[in-house]
Amino acid sequence: MGYDDHNDHDDDLKHQLDDEHQHIDHDHDDLTGPHGGTMELIQLVVILIVIGVLLWLVNTYGGQFIDANILKIINAVVLIAVVLWLLLWLLAVAGVSPHMRVGP
Repeated sequence: MGYDDHNDHDDDLKHQLDDEHQHIDHDHDDLTGPHGGTMELIQLVVILIVIGVLLWLVNTYGGQFIDANILKIINAVVLIAVVLWLLLWLLAVAGVSPHMRVGP
């Protein structure tokens, strides 16, 4: 076995290890989501808390200045927007593309 044969064998082993390492990293990405997993989950919780506090402030102190019917509309619009946003976030975590076709 010559020097060049030994280097070729080392290169093959390096490529094989790199391929296995990429496969392991890819499997880890599937478990944590497409954008970083834990950090994104913390951001989601913080955003939901901020939205909840703002809605509470509007309902508590806005009632003095805003009609009750308008407050109900604001609550409904915010609730629908948050639910749609959460659904889109869950689809993104699941890896569903908005351009994916469903059906024949």
